[in-house]
Amino acid sequence: MTLYTTRKAPDGSTVEEPERVIETRLTGFGVHAGVLASSLALPLLSVVPLPVVSGVFLHLGRRVVAGNLFVERCKKLWLEKGTLDPRVDGAEREMVALGRWAVFRFTAAACLLGLLALRCNPSTALVFPSVIGVLMLVRVKLTTRGLRFGAFGTQQQQDLRLGALGLRVFLSV
Repeated sequence: MTLYTTRKAPDGSTVEEPERVIETRLTGFGVHAGVLASSLALPLLSVVPLPVVSGVFLHLGRRVVAGNLFVERCKKLWLEKGTLDPRVDGAEREMVALGRWAVFRFTAAACLLGLLALRCNPSTALVFPSVIGVLMLVRVKLTTRGLRFGAFGTQQQQDLRLGALGLRVFLSV
């Protein structure tokens, strides 16, 4: 959740700026940890029909995607530039350059395709929930490597971008 402050712009208009970000990633991590822990009860879970298990993961996926900025930004790719609100949508373009966010999107898409490949393969379908955590770690490592090498400007600019984006670039899959 992002808390905003209101200030007056030089032209006299009112502008909202992100003041601080309150992260709630622990809840999502707890859900995934619980799913991983359920692998200890595989003999008991073997009596549960596969459509029920698939439905649980579909429900979890829809809940996670509902507030995900990655999905919202993907939807904006199909809109014409004239239909975007420059006060809201233009700020995202100014904060992260086109080539920089393409790296994040490619990483997220590669992680998603890896999950789908594991889920569709019958020999790895039971262990794919644990791979979610591994893919999250891989993505964090790739993301922090890009930040460490100065790919996103000065440290102050990086902090502003990460705060404004709600740190969702790390775990948006």
